Amino acid sequence: IWFTNIWYKKLPNYTHLTIKASGAISEYEVSYLEAPERIVIDVKNSAYSIDGLVKNILFLNMGSVKQVRCGQFESEPIPITRFIVDLFQKSDYEVKLSSDSRLIYIDVFDYTEFTAPEEQVFTVIPVKSEAVKIAKEEEPKISILDVYTKTIALNIFEGDVVNVIRGLCEVAGIDVIFDDSVTGELTLNLNDKTFREAIELILMNKGLSYTERSDTLIIAAKDIIEGYKEPITKIFELKNASAEAAKGVLDSYKTEGSKVNIVADARMNTLIVTGTNEEIERVEGIISTIDEELLTRTFKIDNAIGENEIEAIQNMLSIIIPDKEKVIVDSRQKEIIVKGTEEELANVQTMIIGLDKRAPQIMIQAKIIEIALDSEKELGIKWTSGAIDEEGNKIQGQITIGEITLGGSFERSGLIDATLKALQTDGKTNMLSNPKVLTLDGKAASIETGQQIPIRKVTPDGEETIDYKKVGLTLDITPYLSADGPITMDVYVTVNSLGTEQYIGYPVINSREEKVIIRTKLGETVVIGGLITSEEIKTTTKIPLLGDIPIFGDLFKFTTTKNKKTEIIILITAHLLDY
Repeated sequence: IWFTNIWYKKLPNYTHLTIKASGAISEYEVSYLEAPERIVIDVKNSAYSIDGLVKNILFLNMGSVKQVRCGQFESEPIPITRFIVDLFQKSDYEVKLSSDSRLIYIDVFDYTEFTAPEEQVFTVIPVKSEAVKIAKEEEPKISILDVYTKTIALNIFEGDVVNVIRGLCEVAGIDVIFDDSVTGELTLNLNDKTFREAIELILMNKGLSYTERSDTLIIAAKDIIEGYKEPITKIFELKNASAEAAKGVLDSYKTEGSKVNIVADARMNTLIVTGTNEEIERVEGIISTIDEELLTRTFKIDNAIGENEIEAIQNMLSIIIPDKEKVIVDSRQKEIIVKGTEEELANVQTMIIGLDKRAPQIMIQAKIIEIALDSEKELGIKWTSGAIDEEGNKIQGQITIGEITLGGSFERSGLIDATLKALQTDGKTNMLSNPKVLTLDGKAASIETGQQIPIRKVTPDGEETIDYKKVGLTLDITPYLSADGPITMDVYVTVNSLGTEQYIGYPVINSREEKVIIRTKLGETVVIGGLITSEEIKTTTKIPLLGDIPIFGDLFKFTTTKNKKTEIIILITAHLLDY
């Protein structure tokens, strides 16, 4: 499975996060770490594929939640996706799966937890059946049975059921009302149970049920509660949010066993909701949050926006504003126009502050050198450290040119230059190019050296045309500057040369390519080699006049053949420039 999206919403007393997976989640682990406070969720046999987050971080600043960091924690032997919820302070939380195991629900509470007194005295006031039909106020956004998170141990012998439940609710700080159908005694011994588990076990044992109203627990016989829960249908007309989008959010809030049915009418922009009275009230509370009045705000960007960056920015902001039509990026005016709720706009502003940073400017200096190789000396490059090839293997980094070895750090660029000058004086090297280019972090820089070779072509009609083929060296470098100092460079080298062979009257173009990923320090020199070519050179020596005599001229001349091998090496040095 892989993860595709993250939703979030600030609700009374807690922040609700929803993480969506492509399939059912089979195994996950949750842990709480301190200093700093954070919740860590590891999902096994999963891959991370959420696009648009800035460095895989979702900035929230809601309640107790600072941000959510996510990414691929391990790939082998078991792929693990990790989600880290960074908190401002130590907070209670709850993590659970949806009924189909495709959604992870994370609730982080920002209320002050209560402490139960050591000794308690309970006064029970019976209430008639009419108490079940008390004020139909807005349902709490989280079940009050889940508010108290500490475990409970309880040992009761022939205790009055009303007194037992009343005592538990007093410990949890929850108001409770009893119907006069709640009677009898019970004996129980519970250990290490949650508040919800304890209440549900007691109610099941006595054939009772419950409902919730205005942070109050109402307990009565099952038939009374079920009669109150008969399904009703209500139509909600949306003024700001789209019906389809609102339905998607409401579906993510469905709990296991919920029978509420939600139908979106896109034409009328309404939601048709069928469920119990308490379910309808819960949906109404969520809709009032979703269907907030939309505001339009223009965010000025200090740094330039490239045309190729517009889609990336829209994808990042879609985490907060899923409807891309509500986000307009004006690269010419350097503005981002966003339509959303006040809360969404505040989150957009936080994300834009993180995005609107001046990209570091990097100067790349390259020396492109051709070195002659002969049979007596194997000139070239040997490595000891500092680079990674395309397949992820480490390349050695000690430099050996002929009989001269440049060991140790690549910071000794002066020694490298001196060695190359010595070889150049000896006629063994040819400096093809020594360019310097400026680029930005994450942007490609291209260096080209060579020439255009004219090639004559004759069409079937006898018409002659001239085509130009480019020969020489092309060097493409994309630098990525890390926060801790080292720089990673994707390097792609292409060398095209004119061959001596002919193919149907046209010269053959020899091509050599090399791709490497380099990680080094700023100011250090990295060497790339291995681009070797071989050329056969024929030289004819003859005695003047006699060597030109037909047939017998070959007796007065001789031809020598020599293989010339050359290697192109590239020295790359990156420097960080201040604006």
